[in-house]
Amino acid sequence: MTTRRAPRHLLPAALLVALLATGCGSDDGESSADPSTPAASTADTASTSPSASASASTSASTSAAPAAGAATGPVVESEVVTVNLPDEWELDEVNSDDTIVIGYDPATGADMSFTFFEAASGTDLDGYEQAALKTWGYETGPKVRPRVDVNGVEMFHHTGSKGAGRSVASFGTPYDGVAVEIEFYLPSTIPGPEQRELIDSVLASVVWK
Repeated sequence: MTTRRAPRHLLPAALLVALLATGCGSDDGESSADPSTPAASTADTASTSPSASASASTSASTSAAPAAGAATGPVVESEVVTVNLPDEWELDEVNSDDTIVIGYDPATGADMSFTFFEAASGTDLDGYEQAALKTWGYETGPKVRPRVDVNGVEMFHHTGSKGAGRSVASFGTPYDGVAVEIEFYLPSTIPGPEQRELIDSVLASVVWK
């Protein structure tokens, strides 16, 4: 297998651990939540301050993930959740470990990461989302979208851009003591409807333990 670079999420994951362990300060930023945005939309390249308030995002209605055929590609499994990559995707075993698993599509160059790390006792979705906003490290964003119900578990939803025509869609939640985050890095060569279908299929495959 060709060695692939690890995504930028590796560093923010460590920062998230520190932020969740020490607690997050209040933020006066204004949320850019857009209730009209589909729950599993493609990333929007409009930039929002990384200090956007997670608490403000809670005012956006939670959206149910659109019905979609569940992905049936390689399985990613942690102690709290299992999820499938899309068909024809591959696991990047070189850059994956117990805390982050990376998948990619050889045909399109799209990437995906699944991050799992211990969350501090008492961490809730508001706190985790605020930490994620503070550690956002992409070229644009984060834009706060309505939260998404993923097979019975509420996850935050942020979007932005990595630059070079690559969008980012991030979903995360603390579940049973583990902070879970799923991020999609999709090139503009994949049409918007296909990006949404791909994201929806992965979210539809999520099984919480």
